[in-house]
Amino acid sequence: MSVNIPGIVSVALFYVAILILGVIAGRKTSKNSSKNALLVADRSLNLFVSVFTVTATLVGGGYINGSAESAAYSGLVWTQAPIGYCLSLIVGATISIILSLDATVSIVVSSAVAVIYTVFGGLYSVAYTDVLQLIFIAVGLIIAFPFSLSHPAVDLSTIQNSWLGTVPTSSIASYIDTLLLCVLGGLPWQSLFQRSLACKTVSIAKWSAFLSGFFSLFLAIPPIMMGLAAKATDWNSTDYKGPIPIPDDQRIYILPLALSYLTPLPVGIIGIGVVSAAVMSSADSCILSTSSVFTKNIYSDIIRPKASERELVWVLRISVVVVGVMGTIIAISATTIYGLYVLCSDLMYVTLFPQLTLVLWMPSCNAYGCVAGFFLSFILRLLCGEPVLGVPAALRFPYYDVENNVQLFPFRTFCMLLGTLTIVVVSMATNYVFLSKKVPAKYDFLKCYKQRTIRMHISDEQVDHTYVVPGDKTETANI
Repeated sequence: MSVNIPGIVSVALFYVAILILGVIAGRKTSKNSSKNALLVADRSLNLFVSVFTVTATLVGGGYINGSAESAAYSGLVWTQAPIGYCLSLIVGATISIILSLDATVSIVVSSAVAVIYTVFGGLYSVAYTDVLQLIFIAVGLIIAFPFSLSHPAVDLSTIQNSWLGTVPTSSIASYIDTLLLCVLGGLPWQSLFQRSLACKTVSIAKWSAFLSGFFSLFLAIPPIMMGLAAKATDWNSTDYKGPIPIPDDQRIYILPLALSYLTPLPVGIIGIGVVSAAVMSSADSCILSTSSVFTKNIYSDIIRPKASERELVWVLRISVVVVGVMGTIIAISATTIYGLYVLCSDLMYVTLFPQLTLVLWMPSCNAYGCVAGFFLSFILRLLCGEPVLGVPAALRFPYYDVENNVQLFPFRTFCMLLGTLTIVVVSMATNYVFLSKKVPAKYDFLKCYKQRTIRMHISDEQVDHTYVVPGDKTETANI
């Protein structure tokens, strides 16, 4: 297969444009090279930029490619993630189909560009490049999908009985389980909260989340339609030279295949920008958010609490590179886009959603409960098996489908609820034993409780009263 020169040129121009914009936006960070500038853009994002960057974070490579893949092979009814919205993955392999380049080269180039401008500009660069990337995604998808539907090789009548898909009675519980993980598992994402914290006001943060949800759902329509067009295509009537029917391991390329063979060359080149923009819009967000968590929560709070601002900035930049390399390795080994990006929400739903909910609505929960709930739900979820990762089910719930190795019981929700209960019970138990002094505060290795002393002077007599309370500071008051 010959290399697509026009496609390579268009991608190169797009990457250069993104890189230049990222560096220019990053100049704001260079003028104020602080941790807050890199992590939350000095809390300066307006509504316009905030809506674009949140939407671009959601509408990434996994979102558009995964929606097309699921619609083509499972039916519209099983394409749940765009409705629930999930964070996308870095999947640069998709541009290799259109460009006829080696997949590894495509992934490495995409990752390198995203890492470079993220290192220099932090959230400033990510947010402002998201604006350009989302414009590419929206315009490109809207232009491309009508061409794919009207291609001579596409006969929609052949899928009139299968385009919607079916949900067997035995799978209803599992279907609801998956829908819940998409809706609720999409909440505790670092990249989304990072953008909310970067907004100028609370009102901007609220409206950006609200509007981005609608825009994300709207932008799921074109790739879904292109996935259905690919499902209805007689590939023998196109220039496609690969095996027919398309093998299972090639399903992740269904959207770029549609862009390449079901649209005219100029439209296909625009589609390259769409896929590239989608990949990078989610890649830079994942890279920065993961690096931010490590820098703030692990390095700054645990390893080096007294680290200087300059040191933390460099730790963040190094983390961006390391995470970028790890993401590249995952992208190269990916075999299903939709499965991987739903799996991400799966883990968030099972392990982090209970913590997010209880921290907000149950102030008495503590680190002991959260740690216990996290490990219990994570281990339990691992024992349930995961086909995407090739992990067999060691724990089989009722209604287990032995023939297809599928859990029909809503096991994810069960794991989540059990984790929630564990957090509540362990938190209540530790609060009781520490606050009642049945266990000395010196054994509080997670530092959830501190001794606080009130020093009172009564009739020239000094009286010290020491008690244990939840908190992170030791205070002394003179009364």
